[in-house]
Amino acid sequence: MATSKALALAGFTVLLSGCATTPQPHLGQGAGHGGAFAANGGDRAGNGGGGGPPPTPTEVFSVARYIGVDATEWNSDKNPQSYSDLYTRIELEGPATVGAGGGTSDFRDYNAESRPWLLRILSNETKTVTLIATISGKDPAITVAIPLASATYSSGPKAANTWATNFTASDVQSPLFRIGPNTGLTIHLDAKVSSDVKSQGAALTIAGITKAVKIAAPSSTLLTTLSASEVENTATAIDTTLSAILSQDITEEIALGRLTDSWKPRATINLAGCIPFVRFEGEAQHGFYKGCARQPDLDHHYDVPIGNWTLMLTCPRPSAFDGRDLCQTIGGVAPDSTSHIVDWAAAANRTTIKTAIAHAANDAQILSFQLSSQVDVQTFVQSQDWYSNFVSNPTDYGAFCEGAITGMEKAGLSQFDSALVLRAMIDQMPKITAKHDGFVAAATGKDCLRLLGASNVDLAAGAPAPAPVVGPVKAGNG
Repeated sequence: MATSKALALAGFTVLLSGCATTPQPHLGQGAGHGGAFAANGGDRAGNGGGGGPPPTPTEVFSVARYIGVDATEWNSDKNPQSYSDLYTRIELEGPATVGAGGGTSDFRDYNAESRPWLLRILSNETKTVTLIATISGKDPAITVAIPLASATYSSGPKAANTWATNFTASDVQSPLFRIGPNTGLTIHLDAKVSSDVKSQGAALTIAGITKAVKIAAPSSTLLTTLSASEVENTATAIDTTLSAILSQDITEEIALGRLTDSWKPRATINLAGCIPFVRFEGEAQHGFYKGCARQPDLDHHYDVPIGNWTLMLTCPRPSAFDGRDLCQTIGGVAPDSTSHIVDWAAAANRTTIKTAIAHAANDAQILSFQLSSQVDVQTFVQSQDWYSNFVSNPTDYGAFCEGAITGMEKAGLSQFDSALVLRAMIDQMPKITAKHDGFVAAATGKDCLRLLGASNVDLAAGAPAPAPVVGPVKAGNG
């Protein structure tokens, strides 16, 4: 039996691979848990094998048949370098090659799954399996729900054979969020297996549900107090809707948590899933597949691996207004050759990088940056009391600058980005720019200059000419 095969479901190619046999921190099936059932005896690569010795107290058994989590590449040891007040986002990666034409030979065999016409006349039958990853965070609160894969087959006297398959090869829908001193993530991997008529056609709707929810609840590119409800509503709607259409005859869940202070470059968590019911070409040549259960499932066939996914946080970046991160050279400061990331703990590096980003940042683009799907920075600023108070009575420059920095931080920006917003207001917003000289004067602007200087942000000596506002800035990677 080959240890690495490829299976394509309804035009989607899925990598099947065996991983290490270390029991922990592999949780469940398919995530490097090749030895989970070894105590039951023999290498049953087809027919089963001998009885084998009874289990001993040191052997680990998996209670999760369909899902697995492998956190070997992201241990929980605390990183001496803090990334607090920087930004990251959640990303999910699957196989690089997906679907027909990917050089694989095994595809979903609809003919083998089809029931004879007589059985279809006598009874309804619907089989559905879905895998869903939900990532929830604290400090800040964020929830991202990603349907990983689903497969459905249904037939009956009033319906022909119907199949549907959905597969998520990658997902980058998470907004950027600011890392806090106690930011942590919990990954919930769920498998829902159903054979109820109510679930008929469930997989057909999953892609539609995901698209419809994103249209109804558009998400922002940055997690702020204004966009938090949008992000939460999207994840809740996906999870609630999928739960409603499935009769959860079998439900499995694995939860795994990590604090962001344990993150390091290349830290990943691998997710894997095995599913019943699905048949594929060439199946008669195989018994159980490494990473899946060694005994046949409810349908008297072996489960098959449907996919492996890698969950990760992107490399921290100092600004939402600049796509560069600490895993690349910024302002001449290069990542360490051993750790593969810039030494952010070094004050000189922080100063150089912030100065480079501040010089490159465009004030007009900063003001048009979307804090939510409906509100940009300038609109938000104009709705704040500290702004309206200063415009009506422009005397206390220090209170205005303090209010701006604090207000933008409460909205979800870092201290550095809040200082960039303050600079953009002073340089570009007409009612504030009119008082530009007061901000740079030693007597009236000392508190403002101190706050800006603490983030390595400078003001122009004279009032600059307002620049035209360009298109909205997206918190992307470039």
